[in-house]
Amino acid sequence: MMTRRGPTGATTTTRHDAAAKGKSPSGRAKGEGSRGGKVVGHTSTGKPIYESHSHPSHADFTKDEHREAGRLHDKLAKSVDSLHEANQHRLQAGKHRFIAASKTKHTGPGVDPTGGRVIGKTRSGKDVFEDHHSSHNKFEPQEHYEAAGLHVKAVDRLVKNIAEGGHNPEVEDELARHQKRVTGHLGQAKRKRG
Repeated sequence: MMTRRGPTGATTTTRHDAAAKGKSPSGRAKGEGSRGGKVVGHTSTGKPIYESHSHPSHADFTKDEHREAGRLHDKLAKSVDSLHEANQHRLQAGKHRFIAASKTKHTGPGVDPTGGRVIGKTRSGKDVFEDHHSSHNKFEPQEHYEAAGLHVKAVDRLVKNIAEGGHNPEVEDELARHQKRVTGHLGQAKRKRG
Protein backbone atom coordinates (compact mmCIF):
# COMPACT_ATOMS: atom_id res chain seq x y z
CA MET A 1 0.00 0.00 0.00
CA MET A 2 1.49 3.32 -1.03
CA THR A 3 0.52 5.89 1.53
CA ARG A 4 2.41 9.14 1.92
CA ARG A 5 2.29 11.87 4.48
CA GLY A 6 2.10 15.36 3.09
CA PRO A 7 3.62 18.49 4.64
CA THR A 8 0.52 18.98 6.82
CA GLY A 9 0.65 15.42 8.11
CA ALA A 10 -2.38 14.25 6.07
CA THR A 11 -2.10 10.89 4.33
CA THR A 12 -2.61 10.48 0.60
CA THR A 13 -3.07 7.32 -1.44
CA THR A 14 -1.63 6.90 -4.89
CA ARG A 15 -3.93 6.32 -7.87
CA HIS A 16 -3.13 2.66 -8.43
CA ASP A 17 -4.12 1.93 -4.83
CA ALA A 18 -7.44 3.76 -5.22
CA ALA A 19 -8.93 1.00 -7.38
CA ALA A 20 -8.20 -1.53 -4.67
CA LYS A 21 -10.20 0.60 -2.22
CA GLY A 22 -13.34 0.78 -4.43
CA LYS A 23 -12.51 4.12 -5.97
CA SER A 24 -11.99 5.27 -9.52
CA PRO A 25 -8.45 6.21 -10.64
CA SER A 26 -9.31 9.86 -9.95
CA GLY A 27 -9.81 8.93 -6.32
CA ARG A 28 -13.61 9.27 -6.38
CA ALA A 29 -15.78 6.51 -4.99
CA LYS A 30 -17.51 4.27 -7.51
CA GLY A 31 -20.52 1.97 -7.31
CA GLU A 32 -24.12 2.45 -6.29
CA GLY A 33 -24.77 5.28 -3.88
CA SER A 34 -21.38 6.86 -4.45
CA ARG A 35 -22.54 9.59 -6.82
CA GLY A 36 -25.23 11.07 -4.64
CA GLY A 37 -28.43 9.64 -3.31
CA LYS A 38 -29.26 6.96 -0.83
CA VAL A 39 -30.00 3.43 -2.06
CA VAL A 40 -33.19 2.19 -0.37
CA GLY A 41 -33.48 -1.17 -2.14
CA HIS A 42 -33.10 -3.04 -5.40
CA THR A 43 -35.39 -4.13 -8.22
CA SER A 44 -35.86 -7.81 -8.98
CA THR A 45 -33.35 -7.28 -11.80
CA GLY A 46 -30.76 -6.02 -9.30
CA LYS A 47 -30.83 -2.31 -10.16
CA PRO A 48 -30.48 0.04 -7.17
CA ILE A 49 -33.58 2.02 -6.14
CA TYR A 50 -32.61 5.44 -4.86
CA GLU A 51 -34.42 7.62 -2.37
CA SER A 52 -35.38 10.07 -5.16
CA HIS A 53 -37.35 8.99 -8.25
CA SER A 54 -35.33 11.46 -10.34
CA HIS A 55 -31.94 9.84 -9.72
CA PRO A 56 -30.13 9.52 -13.09
CA SER A 57 -29.78 5.75 -12.75
CA HIS A 58 -33.60 5.44 -12.85
CA ALA A 59 -33.68 6.79 -16.41
CA ASP A 60 -33.40 3.31 -17.89
CA PHE A 61 -35.98 1.70 -15.57
CA THR A 62 -38.74 -0.22 -17.30
CA LYS A 63 -42.36 0.37 -16.30
CA ASP A 64 -42.20 -2.79 -14.14
CA GLU A 65 -39.08 -1.54 -12.37
CA HIS A 66 -40.79 1.79 -11.67
CA ARG A 67 -43.77 -0.14 -10.26
CA GLU A 68 -41.41 -2.15 -8.04
CA ALA A 69 -39.77 1.07 -6.86
CA GLY A 70 -43.21 2.51 -6.09
CA ARG A 71 -44.17 -0.56 -4.07
CA LEU A 72 -40.89 -0.39 -2.15
CA HIS A 73 -41.47 3.28 -1.29
CA ASP A 74 -45.03 2.44 -0.16
CA LYS A 75 -43.61 -0.30 2.08
CA LEU A 76 -40.95 2.04 3.47
CA ALA A 77 -43.57 4.72 4.17
CA LYS A 78 -45.31 2.27 6.51
CA SER A 79 -42.13 1.25 8.29
CA VAL A 80 -40.60 4.62 9.24
CA ASP A 81 -41.36 6.56 12.41
CA SER A 82 -41.03 10.05 11.00
CA LEU A 83 -44.19 11.46 9.41
CA HIS A 84 -42.04 13.63 7.13
CA GLU A 85 -40.02 10.64 5.93
CA ALA A 86 -43.20 8.58 5.42
CA ASN A 87 -44.71 11.38 3.32
CA GLN A 88 -41.50 11.63 1.26
CA HIS A 89 -41.67 7.89 0.51
CA ARG A 90 -45.37 8.21 -0.46
CA LEU A 91 -44.49 11.08 -2.77
CA GLN A 92 -41.69 9.08 -4.40
CA ALA A 93 -44.00 6.05 -4.73
CA GLY A 94 -46.58 8.17 -6.55
CA LYS A 95 -43.96 9.59 -8.89
CA HIS A 96 -42.65 6.12 -9.77
CA ARG A 97 -46.23 4.94 -10.45
CA PHE A 98 -46.88 7.99 -12.63
CA ILE A 99 -43.72 7.29 -14.66
CA ALA A 100 -44.69 3.61 -14.97
CA ALA A 101 -48.15 4.60 -16.22
CA SER A 102 -46.69 7.03 -18.75
CA LYS A 103 -44.51 4.22 -20.16
CA THR A 104 -47.61 2.06 -20.72
CA LYS A 105 -48.89 1.97 -24.28
CA HIS A 106 -52.62 1.29 -24.39
CA THR A 107 -53.55 -1.10 -27.18
CA GLY A 108 -56.45 -3.38 -27.99
CA PRO A 109 -60.24 -2.91 -28.15
CA GLY A 110 -61.45 0.56 -27.23
CA VAL A 111 -58.13 2.16 -28.13
CA ASP A 112 -57.70 4.94 -30.65
CA PRO A 113 -54.74 4.64 -33.07
CA THR A 114 -53.22 7.73 -31.42
CA GLY A 115 -52.70 5.63 -28.29
CA GLY A 116 -55.48 6.87 -26.02
CA ARG A 117 -57.99 4.63 -24.26
CA VAL A 118 -61.60 5.34 -25.25
CA ILE A 119 -64.05 5.15 -22.32
CA GLY A 120 -67.20 5.90 -24.31
CA LYS A 121 -68.82 8.13 -26.90
CA THR A 122 -70.85 11.30 -26.86
CA ARG A 123 -74.39 11.19 -28.26
CA SER A 124 -73.00 12.68 -31.46
CA GLY A 125 -70.59 9.71 -31.73
CA LYS A 126 -67.32 11.41 -30.76
CA ASP A 127 -64.81 9.34 -28.76
CA VAL A 128 -64.22 10.28 -25.11
CA PHE A 129 -60.73 9.38 -23.97
CA GLU A 130 -59.55 8.37 -20.51
CA ASP A 131 -56.96 11.16 -20.51
CA HIS A 132 -57.00 14.54 -22.21
CA HIS A 133 -56.96 14.19 -25.98
CA SER A 134 -56.61 16.89 -28.64
CA SER A 135 -59.97 15.88 -30.16
CA HIS A 136 -61.67 17.07 -26.95
CA ASN A 137 -60.75 20.64 -27.91
CA LYS A 138 -63.35 20.43 -30.69
CA PHE A 139 -66.18 19.37 -28.34
CA GLU A 140 -69.27 21.50 -28.03
CA PRO A 141 -70.34 22.38 -24.43
CA GLN A 142 -72.95 19.60 -24.38
CA GLU A 143 -70.32 17.06 -25.43
CA HIS A 144 -68.08 18.17 -22.58
CA TYR A 145 -70.97 17.56 -20.15
CA GLU A 146 -71.51 14.10 -21.63
CA ALA A 147 -67.77 13.35 -21.36
CA ALA A 148 -67.78 14.51 -17.73
CA GLY A 149 -70.69 12.11 -17.11
CA LEU A 150 -68.67 9.19 -18.50
CA HIS A 151 -65.77 10.09 -16.20
CA VAL A 152 -68.19 10.30 -13.23
CA LYS A 153 -69.31 6.73 -14.02
CA ALA A 154 -65.65 5.66 -14.02
CA VAL A 155 -65.14 7.44 -10.65
CA ASP A 156 -68.15 5.60 -9.19
CA ARG A 157 -66.83 2.25 -10.43
CA LEU A 158 -63.34 2.91 -9.02
CA VAL A 159 -64.66 4.09 -5.64
CA LYS A 160 -66.66 0.86 -5.41
CA ASN A 161 -63.50 -1.15 -6.25
CA ILE A 162 -61.54 0.63 -3.52
CA ALA A 163 -64.36 0.18 -0.99
CA GLU A 164 -64.53 -3.55 -1.72
CA GLY A 165 -60.84 -4.28 -2.27
CA GLY A 166 -59.09 -1.84 0.04
CA HIS A 167 -56.09 0.40 -0.61
CA ASN A 168 -54.66 0.02 -4.09
CA PRO A 169 -52.34 2.83 -5.24
CA GLU A 170 -52.82 2.12 -8.95
CA VAL A 171 -56.63 2.24 -8.67
CA GLU A 172 -56.37 5.43 -6.58
CA ASP A 173 -54.17 7.03 -9.26
CA GLU A 174 -56.71 6.11 -11.94
CA LEU A 175 -59.48 7.54 -9.74
CA ALA A 176 -57.60 10.83 -9.39
CA ARG A 177 -57.14 11.03 -13.19
CA HIS A 178 -60.88 10.58 -13.81
CA GLN A 179 -61.76 13.15 -11.14
CA LYS A 180 -59.39 15.60 -12.82
CA ARG A 181 -61.02 14.94 -16.20
CA VAL A 182 -64.50 15.60 -14.76
CA THR A 183 -63.29 19.00 -13.58
CA GLY A 184 -61.55 19.64 -16.92
CA HIS A 185 -64.60 18.85 -19.06
CA LEU A 186 -66.91 20.91 -16.84
CA GLY A 187 -64.49 23.84 -17.02
CA GLN A 188 -64.28 23.59 -20.82
CA ALA A 189 -68.07 23.46 -21.13
CA LYS A 190 -68.41 26.56 -18.95
CA ARG A 191 -65.76 28.48 -20.94
CA LYS A 192 -67.35 27.60 -24.28
CA ARG A 193 -70.81 28.62 -23.09
CA GLY A 194 -69.31 31.98 -22.13
